[in-house]
Amino acid sequence: MRTSHFAALALTCVTVSTAFAQKAPDSVYGELGYTQVTLASSDSTAPSIKPSALRAIVGYELNRNFSVEGMVAMGIADGTADLATSAGTLNAKTKIDSMYGVFAKAKAEVAPGVELFGRLGYSKANLTTTVASGSGSASFDGASWGLGASYAVSPGVALNVDYMSYFSKDGVKATGPTFGVSFKF
Repeated sequence: MRTSHFAALALTCVTVSTAFAQKAPDSVYGELGYTQVTLASSDSTAPSIKPSALRAIVGYELNRNFSVEGMVAMGIADGTADLATSAGTLNAKTKIDSMYGVFAKAKAEVAPGVELFGRLGYSKANLTTTVASGSGSASFDGASWGLGASYAVSPGVALNVDYMSYFSKDGVKATGPTFGVSFKF
């Protein structure tokens, strides 16, 4: 019995090390995309606000099924909502000042040129909200995850779509889709 356990363990170690040793031919890539973020509060009376951002990701393929990524995003349009108060209705605007993240990305080619992927990591967002003549800033961070797909239009260019949950913390949740393009370097 012990010999078979040792043989299975040795075979597993060789298989895993071989899988991680297989480098993809183009190991660095970048993505640029338009993101529509929905900021929702756990307070059911508070409206959702949907600012948009330009998101960039740089990734490094450890092998053809696993990558590590870094993300940065900057707001390009404010999200607006009307807030009902005792003094009347006020217009609120929220802007994404910046958003950063790091992810592990697992992926699989399901058809020629079509790839499905999942991300798991950490994100931080800096937001500014303006109501009437006052404004305030806040930072949120937390665990991030997402699912997506890409379609290769050439060997070095692909169209991407994904849906991410950037954080859910302190009663605020940030989620949304991104539509973009990726390039292999």
